[in-house]
Amino acid sequence: MNPIGKVTAVLLLVILVMGGVVAYTYVSAQDELNSQSSTIQSQSSLLQGQAVTIQSQSSALSKSSSSVTALEANITATAKLIRADDAKVASLTSTISTDNATIVSLESGYSMANASIATLEKSVAPLQAQVTSLQSQVTSLTTQVSGLKTQLASLQAQVTQLTAVTSLSDSSIKISQQFVSVPGQGDEVAASFEANYSGYVSVAMSSISNIAVIQVGVIIVFGPAVISGQYSSEPIGPYSYSTIPDMLVFPVTPGSISIYISNSANTSENATLTITYYY
Repeated sequence: MNPIGKVTAVLLLVILVMGGVVAYTYVSAQDELNSQSSTIQSQSSLLQGQAVTIQSQSSALSKSSSSVTALEANITATAKLIRADDAKVASLTSTISTDNATIVSLESGYSMANASIATLEKSVAPLQAQVTSLQSQVTSLTTQVSGLKTQLASLQAQVTQLTAVTSLSDSSIKISQQFVSVPGQGDEVAASFEANYSGYVSVAMSSISNIAVIQVGVIIVFGPAVISGQYSSEPIGPYSYSTIPDMLVFPVTPGSISIYISNSANTSENATLTITYYY
């Protein structure tokens, strides 16, 4: 074989080897490309899933951001309230401190007051005994005063009565506007009573049947208090009325008093009388 044929054969061999290498390289590259494409597709699918996840998370984050904003607003308001409460707490703390000082001062005052009370209580017992004794004396004196007041009232009533007697300002009506009939040529007792005091009797006439024939008189039967000597009684009158109406007055002493009407006519006569005893 000539050199040219050898070179050609060698070249062909080299070409075949290189073609095989290229073919192998191509096949290997194609396989690698296919593998990378599959990997890329897998990664793309994974990235798409991650993108969906990221979008979901982004939506959640957006909602969380709104919640965070609302929470921040609440936190801000709460912080403001806390600052206000802190100021109130500080003020209350100052007030409490002042009150504690006042309480300490009051407790000290109470302690001193209790000591004073204990001292006073020791002094109260004998004073209470004195008060009890004085109350007993007051009760006794009150009873005595009540009795004396009763006696005084009785004496004042007696004084008033006796003063009235001495001034002849007391009176007692024995009959009032009473119609009295007197038989002819006779007498009729109009009223009788016991006189305890010296005084006078008034016999007032408001009407009379015949003023010329009717007279009025008084008979006194002396009481034990009257010193009358040998006389036990005394007639006064009778006296006549001068006008219609009219009044006759008779002095009397203690004793039995009878006021009578005398008729000098033969026929029955009458008069309307009011008899009053003044003493």
